[in-house]
Amino acid sequence: MVRTDDALDNMPPAERLKVLRARAEQRRKDLEELERKKKEEELQELAELDNTIRELQEEEQKMFLEEEEKKRKAQQSLEDTVEEESAAEAPVQASNEMYSTQPLMPPGPNTTFYDLTNYNLYNKVKELSEKASTGSITAEEKSFLSGVAYQMERVQKEESYVTSRDPKDYISRTTGLLKEIQDKWKP
Repeated sequence: MVRTDDALDNMPPAERLKVLRARAEQRRKDLEELERKKKEEELQELAELDNTIRELQEEEQKMFLEEEEKKRKAQQSLEDTVEEESAAEAPVQASNEMYSTQPLMPPGPNTTFYDLTNYNLYNKVKELSEKASTGSITAEEKSFLSGVAYQMERVQKEESYVTSRDPKDYISRTTGLLKEIQDKWKP
């Protein structure tokens, strides 16, 4: 039989106290059950959220690694292309060995300022200057030196250009050597 509050009022005090205590105990149990369910739901939501975060992090890590791999491949491809182009288009650097093994050719009409300020050309003229002091210079070497002298005079006519572009002063040093050689040729 369900008792209402009206029924409680009509009960003897000892029985009423017993019913009130039973109700309080039931409410306490109900509250504990609600708190337990609430904690379980919170833990479940946290676990789901944790799983979602972990999945997103794994996906993000995967995307990052894929992007890094793409960048690495693109960089490698670029490096390969640059290496191929530089190997294909790299100009041959002149060296002392090249000047000493090549037949002596006087500078031609296409000789540039940069050809004349090349340290290898200066070194060859210096070598021939030392050789001229012993008197053992060949006709081919004389022709070469005459061509260099002519080109030096031609370039020196543009004096402002020469002084601003020849910081190591190869033009005037080479010209000085050529004058020394001419002095040695004169009897």
